[in-house]
Amino acid sequence: MHIYCSCFQIGCYVPAQKATFRISDHIFSRLHFDDSIEMNASTFVLELKEFQYIKQMLTPHSLVIVDELCRGTSCEEGTAVAWVILENLMEEDAFIFVTTHFLFLTKLQEMYCNVTNHYFEALEQQGKSGRELLFYTHKLLPGVTQLENYGLRLAEASACPESVLEEAKKLAKELSSQRKAFHSPRVENKETHNYYKLASTVIEYQKKGILTSEKLEELKQKFSNLNVSEKDTSEQTERGTQPENEKEVYTLSLNFC
Repeated sequence: MHIYCSCFQIGCYVPAQKATFRISDHIFSRLHFDDSIEMNASTFVLELKEFQYIKQMLTPHSLVIVDELCRGTSCEEGTAVAWVILENLMEEDAFIFVTTHFLFLTKLQEMYCNVTNHYFEALEQQGKSGRELLFYTHKLLPGVTQLENYGLRLAEASACPESVLEEAKKLAKELSSQRKAFHSPRVENKETHNYYKLASTVIEYQKKGILTSEKLEELKQKFSNLNVSEKDTSEQTERGTQPENEKEVYTLSLNFC
C-alpha cells in the first residue's frame, strides 16, 4: 500500500480501478538495514537518530514508511522501544506504515482506534516431500496472521536439512514455553479504549456532516451498554458472579457544544 502512495505522489500509474490517496508534503522512510563504520554506529543507533529527525520534521500531511522497526536489537528491547516510538508518532496526524515481526506491537490496535492491523495471507499446503509448505495468495487481509513459527516454515521451504529443522523446532518450543507473556495494563483498559473510540467516532461524524442529536443519543446508548457489559464481565471474573440486583450501574455523559 505504501508503494501505491509513493507511486501516486510522483504521478506514476497505480494498479487499481479506483483509488483515493492523501497528498503528502514529506515522505520519510526507514527501509534499509546496515551499520555505519564511519560514524561508529550500529543499525539500531542509526535508526533512533533517524526517528529523532523524523519526529522533528513531521507534519500532519507527512507520509512515514518503516520496515521492521527496532529490529537491530533484542526482541524484548526492540518491542519496548518500538512501542514507545509508535505511541509518540501516533500523537501526530501523519499517515504511518509500519511492518513488523514483533507480534506484541499489534496490540496497539486494542488501545488506539487510529491503528489498524493487516497481513498478507499465507496458507499451509503439503508438498510432494510431505513437508508443510507456504502458499502465498498475495491478499492483504485485516487482522493479525495466525500462522505460527513463520521463520521455521520458510526454512523448510528453503530445503534446510531435516536434522537442523528438527532441532530448531525443539528449541523454539522450549524457548516459547519459558518466555513470560508481556502484559500491559494500558492495553487491558478497554474502558479507556471505548472512550477513545467514541471521541474518534464523533469527530468522524462531524467531518461527514451527519452529527445530529439523534446520532449522539445513539452513540451514548451504544457505548454506555458496552462499558457496562465489559465492567460486569471483568468484575465477575475477579470476584465471581454476583446477584443481578447487586450489580453497579455505569452511565456515560456526553456534552458537546
